[in-house]
Amino acid sequence: MGIKNRITLTFTLIITLILLLLCSAVYIFSYRDRVDHFRQRLDGKASNTAILINTKDFSDDMLSMVNESVISSLMRKSIRVYQQTDDKYYPIFTYDDDGATPLNLQNGMLKLLAKKKKFFFEDGSRTGIAIEKKIGQKNHIVLVSAYDEKSELWLSQLRTILIIFFFSSIAVSLGIVYMFATRITASISNISDEVYHISSANLSQRLYIGEGKDELGKLASNVNKLLDKLQASFDTQRRFISNASHELATPLTSIISQMDVALQKERTNEEYRKVINSVKDDMRRLALLLKSLLEIAKASGSPGGIELSTVRIDELLMSLPADIKRISQLYDVRLDFDDFADDDTAFCVYGNPALLYSALRNIVHNACKFSRTKIAYVYLGFTDTHITVSVQDDGPGIAPEDYDLIFQPFFRGYKQDNLIYGTGLGLALTHRIVSLHKGQIVVDTEVGKGSTFRVVLPRDENKA
Repeated sequence: MGIKNRITLTFTLIITLILLLLCSAVYIFSYRDRVDHFRQRLDGKASNTAILINTKDFSDDMLSMVNESVISSLMRKSIRVYQQTDDKYYPIFTYDDDGATPLNLQNGMLKLLAKKKKFFFEDGSRTGIAIEKKIGQKNHIVLVSAYDEKSELWLSQLRTILIIFFFSSIAVSLGIVYMFATRITASISNISDEVYHISSANLSQRLYIGEGKDELGKLASNVNKLLDKLQASFDTQRRFISNASHELATPLTSIISQMDVALQKERTNEEYRKVINSVKDDMRRLALLLKSLLEIAKASGSPGGIELSTVRIDELLMSLPADIKRISQLYDVRLDFDDFADDDTAFCVYGNPALLYSALRNIVHNACKFSRTKIAYVYLGFTDTHITVSVQDDGPGIAPEDYDLIFQPFFRGYKQDNLIYGTGLGLALTHRIVSLHKGQIVVDTEVGKGSTFRVVLPRDENKA
């Protein structure tokens, strides 16, 4: 069942229930009002009969004449008056309308009168009242029973009106709710159709928001924001694949070209050795590129897909000088832990030690590689909530136009990058690793004087 039909059915059922309760309440209260009003008339008739019996000129003929001549709404009425003599009641007056069923005093009535002195009872289709009154020196019982024809007719008309009102209201409500549901689902259907026609080939297409003040407008706006992110991701993916293909093809093309040239004619052992060493350099570059690509793929996942544990940043930094020295004997890493904490847990973060070490190593390696003195200065600090690792160099700095691009894969902004070996993936990998650990990288740079990269990571809450 579609949303439109479900909305229509649900609201129609609710309206039906409300109308049913309303009509039932109107009928019940009206019925009770008519019953109470009729009982008051019966009570008045019984009281008037008792008053007439107490008059000096009382006679059966007079009472009968009064009941026959006075126009009354009491139809098919029957009146009985009993007088108590020697603990027994004897009828002293009887009256019955034409066609009315005679009314008689029952033993059960005497028992109820002994308790209540007045009560109402049902006599077939008629309603009756029994009253015990003291008239003169003797107790009398007055019975009056009649049929409320006007109330029955009025209630019958009310039932007809309520039934017509009930079903006509349901029909009108059904039409209104259906139009309302159609209008709502039309907007949803439009959004669904627009989303259906969006693919990777036309990610620039966006949903129509309109005024955007209702929930559907907010939904369309959120979908558009999601499409913006998807488009940016697809564009990044396309650039990454294009750059990766180019970077992978370059060393392979160089290797093939050198091998073709070497095989064109016989050469000396020294010439073959030069070709092999050149091919070896290209293979080493290709291996480093593939390793970096694999690390980026690993760092592009979610925290739930990697092993996490408590990591001491100071211990990772202490391993860097020797590791960087193995890359080149010209490189030097100088650590500065002036802000040593009394608590060893001050430098703990929650993350993956291998990925964090790779991120810090890339920054320090770049600092040594681009620094004029080949020295990287590393400072470690902390606050109540975060740990900061600052890496400073005295290299050429970063041009303002390159600042927003330095974390893009394969981007190399340094003007003399052809003189410095690299893949252009180090900072991209570092940025993804730091983001994966809910941290951030802040860069302070000045062209011609050097750069400072600050990695800010949240402290391990379990160790804080």
